[in-house]
Amino acid sequence: MVVYSLGHEAINMRVFISALIIFLIPFQAFGSNLPTQEEMWGIIQGQAKEIELLKVKLGGRPTKKPSWADKIKLSGKIELEAGQSETYDGVQSSDLTVGKVELDIDAMVNNFTTANVEFQYDDGGTVTVDKATVLFSNKSTPWFVSIGKDTLPFGEFESNFGTSILTKKLGKSSESSLVLGYSDGAFAKVYIFNGDSDPDGDKVDQFGGQIGYSGKHKRGKVLIAAGLINSLEDSNTIQTKVTDPDKHIPGFETHLTATLGDFVVIGEYVTALNEFSTFQMTYNGNPSTPSAWTTEVGYNHILFDYKILTSIGYQGTRDSLGLGLPEKRIILGSSIKILDEVKLTTEWGRDYDYSLADTASVNA
Repeated sequence: MVVYSLGHEAINMRVFISALIIFLIPFQAFGSNLPTQEEMWGIIQGQAKEIELLKVKLGGRPTKKPSWADKIKLSGKIELEAGQSETYDGVQSSDLTVGKVELDIDAMVNNFTTANVEFQYDDGGTVTVDKATVLFSNKSTPWFVSIGKDTLPFGEFESNFGTSILTKKLGKSSESSLVLGYSDGAFAKVYIFNGDSDPDGDKVDQFGGQIGYSGKHKRGKVLIAAGLINSLEDSNTIQTKVTDPDKHIPGFETHLTATLGDFVVIGEYVTALNEFSTFQMTYNGNPSTPSAWTTEVGYNHILFDYKILTSIGYQGTRDSLGLGLPEKRIILGSSIKILDEVKLTTEWGRDYDYSLADTASVNA
């Protein structure tokens, strides 16, 4: 049992400033916004058909079957970070790092199957397989099946900032799962998985679902969705804080991303639906029911021929002291496209901790 009791200085806040350079690697002409699995499938099929039609026009007859090299697409990004921060206790630090390196490999196995693998390198020097999925789909039907390791469809965690938002900290879960989905404007997904929390034994008894709508309108586009999961304790953050949970904790999320002309609006909410037991996690002596929310507004504009996205965000949590999350966060940022496929992002943020009198405990 680990007990947290705040004893920081009177001004209970942490300040951080960071600059992030993102190099997008568009092998085979990918855009700056990496596509989803479903979008990737459409891109691969469309390009294959266009190439074949072009060969027919040039040569007068179909060519041989495309090779594996024609069916594989590569993309990725490199993030270089420079930052300075001051802790709640007034300790200052700064750093210059390679924050993240990603390499995505997408392969068209056949007309109904694509495979995707994403390798990720972090500042700790670790290379991991962050994603490995097989997608069964076809453009003739809105139904699809995905099997493999990926972020569960619980939350969207969309943000204009490089700093991880608090809803992502609370709710993101990376697991091997089976997902059945439908996507045609309106969309729905249901999934099952065997999470690392095993209060009922080592078996596939974790599940969830998500419904929503994604589409375009006269002044932009909108994505709105909501989801449920029966085991929020399997989130990446909670797993590291709470060991051997004695029961499943269901969770709920809802999120909205909308573009309205030059403006981008983002909102998201993630919460546990039941309390953790007093043995697992408490807040001020009571069973904890953690939750988090985030709101952002971004504005796209041009200055000296540079495309700039300027954003402001306000985030918060409840009952999350035991998870090491701040109670509130204010963040400002700007992202500038300085070259083709190269962005410079600068951010300033301030975290406000829970009250000096607040306490929390977790079964770590």
